[in-house]
Amino acid sequence: MNVTLTPEQVKAARALLAWSQQELATDARVATSTVADFERGARIPIANNAQAIRESLEVRGLQFIAGGVVEKAMLPPPPSPHPGSLVRWVNATHLSQWGERHDGQSGMPELLRRLIYAAHGPAASVHFPSDESVQYPGWDGVCTVTAGSEFVPDGDSVWEIGAQRTSIRTKAGRDFAKRTEDPMGRDRGNTAFVFVTPQRFVGKELKI
Repeated sequence: MNVTLTPEQVKAARALLAWSQQELATDARVATSTVADFERGARIPIANNAQAIRESLEVRGLQFIAGGVVEKAMLPPPPSPHPGSLVRWVNATHLSQWGERHDGQSGMPELLRRLIYAAHGPAASVHFPSDESVQYPGWDGVCTVTAGSEFVPDGDSVWEIGAQRTSIRTKAGRDFAKRTEDPMGRDRGNTAFVFVTPQRFVGKELKI
């Protein structure tokens, strides 16, 4: 049974995908104004357009539930035919192994972007080039949030990612020194530097 879409659900779905209104409209083949008007409560899309928006989001692995939207992969698995069997969770070893693979290195920016959107919503300004774009020079990520959280600093922050298993502290220190010398147009006095790694970071508490 399909849940009737609400503007809040569509906004949340876009945040999970890190999509703009225009990107959703293009993918669903509807006018951008259709998405914008629906999200601000100005009008309800006609049935065909509403279905196109739903299908565009659901084909990306999202599922609408009463009161919200989730990634299908996050939904509880069906009951096991063998009671007592273990549930497999993603742990530090899984992240470490994934980070060493090519898809992990190119996908880390996308993961970080989704996590920031999940924590701060679409109001966060986030730019994390991923996939083939990780080969280009520049910051690995740039983020601006009005109110920070435990893992995302207040205001402006610039991010560097290191996926290698060894010499993590050396990489973090080298990136910090390099970006401090050349912040690429960023105001060093009002910008936080964040280093991220999927590996176990021994000595991370030490001052760089």
